[in-house]
Amino acid sequence: MKALKLARLALFGLCPLLASCNHHPSSETPKEEQSAVGIVPEQNSTQKEPQATQWVIDTTTSQVKFTIKNMGMTVSGSFGGFSGSLFFDPANLNGSKMETAVRVNSIRTGIKKRDKDLMDEKFFDESHHTLITYRSDSVIRTANGYAVAGTLTIKGVSAHRVITFVFAEKDNTAQFNGSLVLNRLDYGIGKDGALMGNEVTIAIEVVARKVSKPVAVK
Repeated sequence: MKALKLARLALFGLCPLLASCNHHPSSETPKEEQSAVGIVPEQNSTQKEPQATQWVIDTTTSQVKFTIKNMGMTVSGSFGGFSGSLFFDPANLNGSKMETAVRVNSIRTGIKKRDKDLMDEKFFDESHHTLITYRSDSVIRTANGYAVAGTLTIKGVSAHRVITFVFAEKDNTAQFNGSLVLNRLDYGIGKDGALMGNEVTIAIEVVARKVSKPVAVK
């Protein structure tokens, strides 16, 4: 009986030790305890790039021109109503960005009836999609100028597009001339057919004035 009691006492004494052996702590120290034990979370060393020079777009002279084949002939037209925010500096491409838009109903092809027809649902569907917008992701230097990559949205369809452009500045006024080629069917503009070509060549002409003191953009 005495030996049995001794065995029970020994087992009782081992219980705390066994419990501690069976506990497996996480290899990660809880965040709220890290500072207490001297572990400091790694800080993000990436610093935000300073914003590039701001430019105010001249909405009266800036425009988007286009050409397309129709019934074997080259048809040209343009969009006015160009607006948006523009930040660009050849010495600070990482801080450069562009968010622009043109009004769909500003299209002009030289024939009023055709301009009106292009507002229909089967073309630009202006009653539901009033703007064509472009928002940049990055700007890089190329052999012939620059290229901006971003998202172009037409008729509610958004797709990644690259626009190449050249930049010229004189007396605090700049000219941005860009170009790209689109397939109108990618954006649901009209239907496939023998009369109208699918490929649209676009030329972008933006005139802008340098802002000496950046203006807050909402």
